[in-house]
Amino acid sequence: MARSTCTSWREGIKQGAVLIIDKSRTPVVGSLFVTVDTGEFEVKRLRLFPTACLESLDRPDEIRLIEGGDWGGDETMVWGVVTYIINEATTGGV
Repeated sequence: MARSTCTSWREGIKQGAVLIIDKSRTPVVGSLFVTVDTGEFEVKRLRLFPTACLESLDRPDEIRLIEGGDWGGDETMVWGVVTYIINEATTGGV
């Protein structure tokens, strides 16, 4: 489990949402997953078409190409696949 520090409306993630992460799953096309990139945890999306890449959620035009099945080199590691997103249901905040 982890708590989101930012909002990503397209994915339905609000700031403070609880992310349920399964470290035993392998990401598939369109999966949201947590990466460890230069010591920072970040949620990304896996895209395989037209080019295999890791897509940043807050900057969809910012991608990291995947070459030869490598998930981004030594700097990026897949930590786990996001399986559930739990958001605050009240409008008053946390």
